[in-house]
Amino acid sequence: MEWTIASGPRAYNRARYRDDIDIGWSWTLERAGRERAIRVEVAGGRLNYLRCLVEDSVAAIRSQGRTAIADYLEESEPPMRIKVTSGGLLSYYDD
Repeated sequence: MEWTIASGPRAYNRARYRDDIDIGWSWTLERAGRERAIRVEVAGGRLNYLRCLVEDSVAAIRSQGRTAIADYLEESEPPMRIKVTSGGLLSYYDD
């Protein structure tokens, strides 16, 4: 059974671990009555340089993180955080 998006995105501009971010979006996933939060954060300085980013990063920004989390909905344990960088998406499984 795969995860579904229960709610989101909820925008924020402060990273939990003082990472330099431009913006982040929090989503709630649900599966079999269990909820899980997943955050998608854009690394600092990337919003102004979309033309320099790889396609996955641009798509994640334009969709407010939805395309970034879509690839993980079939995983048994999706990452807790996905960071959008110039070179692509980085997944973090521990918080």
